[in-house]
Amino acid sequence: MIPRSAFYEVFEALHKTTLGGDSDWKDVAKHELRTARTYCWSTLFGSSLATEILFGIPKPRITGVNYGAVREGYVNILIHGHTPTLLVEKVLTKGYTIW
Repeated sequence: MIPRSAFYEVFEALHKTTLGGDSDWKDVAKHELRTARTYCWSTLFGSSLATEILFGIPKPRITGVNYGAVREGYVNILIHGHTPTLLVEKVLTKGYTIW
């Protein structure tokens, strides 16, 4: 069950499901697993590798989270998304203190 390429697997899955090219549930389930494996190999592993190259290997750190992290008198910035690059760059800036 080795995938060919991300492009091929996605378009083959679209063809099987939307055009009615395949009515066998076992074959559709097998193709779903192959597409999921392609997604992991092409997207998740690649982005994880790039993130580790840019920012280093993640380490456990003590931090403040929850609603208690929002404080009066401070500039509270909400970072949302899968790539919080702004937060990482700010923390790496010299002279920046947390709390």
